[in-house]
Order: sequence, then C-alpha cells, then structure tokens
Amino acid sequence: MYSHWSLVKHCDAYYTHTPSTAAAGTITAGVLSRTANSVTFRITNIAAGAANSTTTGSSFALTGVELTTASTIDATGNISVAYSAATSAGLPIDNTGTLTDVAHTVVNQFTATTTTLLDGVIDVENARQQFVLANATRVVDVLVVTPVEAAAANRDADYTGATITIAGDFSWMDTDTTAGVSAAELANAFTGTAGNDDVVVSTINATSDLITVTLTDGGGFDIEVSTNTFTVDGVGVDNAIIPVSTYIVNTTIRYDTDAGAAATFTAQTNAVGGEWVLNGAQALYNYVAVGFTGLQNTLTISNSGTRGGSVVLEAFDEAGNTYGPVTLADELAPTSNMKISGDELITLLTVPVGTKLSVSAIVNAPAQAIGFSGFTQVVGTGRQLMNVVVTP
Repeated sequence: MYSHWSLVKHCDAYYTHTPSTAAAGTITAGVLSRTANSVTFRITNIAAGAANSTTTGSSFALTGVELTTASTIDATGNISVAYSAATSAGLPIDNTGTLTDVAHTVVNQFTATTTTLLDGVIDVENARQQFVLANATRVVDVLVVTPVEAAAANRDADYTGATITIAGDFSWMDTDTTAGVSAAELANAFTGTAGNDDVVVSTINATSDLITVTLTDGGGFDIEVSTNTFTVDGVGVDNAIIPVSTYIVNTTIRYDTDAGAAATFTAQTNAVGGEWVLNGAQALYNYVAVGFTGLQNTLTISNSGTRGGSVVLEAFDEAGNTYGPVTLADELAPTSNMKISGDELITLLTVPVGTKLSVSAIVNAPAQAIGFSGFTQVVGTGRQLMNVVVTP
C-alpha cells in the first residue's frame, strides 16, 4: 500500500514520520520518494493486533513538517495538503471524505502604493517657471507613498525602514555652474518627511535623474507614510525652466524577521509616480540647418481650434549650445497657420549662420487643435519633409 501527500502550492518541506497505531494493529511506513512539493510513503508492515489487522480509522502522523523560508516568501494565499492512497497494485483506496485541507495561509505583511501622484501642469505663459493656478501655490507639487502593514499574524516581522526611489528629470534643481545637483540644491528643491519617529535622508545621483529617500525607524516599529514635496523657484530672471517629465517609483521595505535577521521586501516596482506636463502643445523639429547657402527651411504650426495661444521657441545645436527660449510677439490665432523660416530662427534665437539645430516649439493652446509640420528645400529642387516629433 502507498500513501501520497502533496503540498498543493509549491513549497519545499522537511518532515519526520511516526508509525501509526490503531486498536487492531500497528502500521510501519517508510518514505518511498519525495519531490519539492510531495512525499510518498510505502506501508511496509501491519502488525497483528487483538483482531484482524486493518488501517481503517488509523492515524498517520507527520511531525516536524516545516516549510522553508524561501518557498513560503514566494507563495501567496492558502497552502493546502492533498492526500491519496493506493495498493501496491495501483488500485485507489481510502480516497473518500476530506482529502485536501489548508495547512498554512501566506499573506504579504507589507505593501505600498503611491497614493498621491505628481500632477504639475507647467505654465507656458509664465516662462515655464511655475505651474498653473490649479496647483495650490503654483510652485509646489507633492508625491505620497503609503506603505501598509497587514493585521498581526504568526511570525510577524518588525518594520525597520523603507527605501523609496523616484526616477525623473530633476536637472532643474541644478542652479549653479557646478555639474550635478548638490546636497544643498536638493534640500532647497525637495523635502522628504514621514510621520511619527522615522528619520528621513534624501540623496540624488550624479546624473540628476534619481532621488533616493531612506526612512529609518526610530524604534517604534511603526510603518510610516512618505511625503515628498517638490518646490520650484517660480518666475524670475535666471530661475530654472521646469521640464516635462514622467516619474517612476520603487519601494523596498526593510524589516527584521521573527528570528532577528535583517531582510527586505520589494513592495513597488516601476510604479507610476505621476507626470509634469505643459498647458499646451509641444513638438521637436529635428535637424534644422540654418544659414547655409541655397538651403531653405520652413516650420509650420497650425491651429484648428477656437482658442489662440503664445508660441515659445528654443533650440540646441550639435555642440550642445542652447538658444532661447523666446516667446514670439504674435500669438498663433484660432483657425490659422504660422510659418517660421530659417532666417527668422537665426534672428529670433540669435543663432550663428551655418548652424545645425534641433528646434522646440511650444504653443499655449489645447494640444488636440495644434499641428506641427515643416520642410527643407535645396533651391531649385523639391521639398523634403522635416522629422517632427510631437510630445504626447
């Protein structure tokens, strides 16, 4: 006779077994085989008792069954045990009644969500140095990450802190001539806080595109909300231009196991952190060569809507030199087209003759009504459309 036990969810297990007894006899069993999620015992002997030997009504005890840590961390939900039995000839027996039961239930003690997203709308009419009026102070935007701890259960871990990374374009924080964002510049533009007793330390990487917020528990083991506040300088001469950007959040919870070992749990991976967008339409004209003999360029911006808007141009060349931004004197009127030549770009942006540019055009009007196009033409030949990338 063979008795087969299976852990329904894949979890490694270690075990010992104890010979089972009943009034009618003693069962002797040995392990025949085991896999990562099942074990098969062979009944090798049934010793005669006071009457005919039988297994009916007997108990087969497994003692010391222990799920390994790695496998239970990977599992979620109920972990069930299933039983089946057969004779040595393979005929099923003792397979009625309850054959499956829940042995353990695994839940995530820690989770995290981004409960407040960055949602700044950059105001084109104010030199892109502040947000529109919908933002509370026009210079502040807030990102909130909320870790949560489940109700107390067996073998709870102790929260010791969290590490939150925020990816995006933070180049606007760099306000001096030294490359990168310094600790002082970061402190001026960004504040990370948490409730109760957590100590918060914030750092930024050398390429100004990743902020790391480290929360360290002050001793109360209380999981805490992380509030991250971004503050731009606002409108002013030489103040930073706020970039269009999307933001990604990753959160790792640090804890001590019930055995006292330090460990981590990834609670968020590449979670949406929000975005900063323009209150208008934007496009990039790639490779606009201006001031070359016999070469003509024309940028066309169209407005099919009922609302006009200001037009802002800026550019950069192959060497990384930047030009502008410049707000054109004339708005893009409703149901109209605006054409800008290469010679006009030289004058408007103060660009040297014979420069190869990439030109950004921003229109402070509903994006769905604005169209961007352009062409390059060698005098005496046909036109070639420009490569224009419209920002979503």
